[in-house]
Amino acid sequence: MAPAPFPPPSVFGLERSRSFVSRNGSVATVDPVREAFTTYWELLKTVVADLEITEEELVLVQSERVRSGLKDEQVRVLHARAFASVIQQFTSDQWVDDREVRKLRRLHQCLSKLGWAPGE
Repeated sequence: MAPAPFPPPSVFGLERSRSFVSRNGSVATVDPVREAFTTYWELLKTVVADLEITEEELVLVQSERVRSGLKDEQVRVLHARAFASVIQQFTSDQWVDDREVRKLRRLHQCLSKLGWAPGE
């Protein structure tokens, strides 16, 4: 990989901006709710990928929820989205076998341990 042509802003004592200027000159800011949703969604996908929740992962998820200020209702949306996406994937072939049922149960347990799972 080629080195960057310019040093990072931190070299000059600068921090990254939370907004950017579009080509037409207007300033757009980062939506903190959208950023919180995106950050939690990526974290959620990572911690449930192996269908096991360690204590470290549990603490990490709880800390992120507090840091981002996500409300319980917003967490439910993201947990429901995760569960629904797996169901959609498993039903795309119009067949849900026993292995997939076991995975859905494990995912449900993981989401429940993280604070909420569909049906609770």
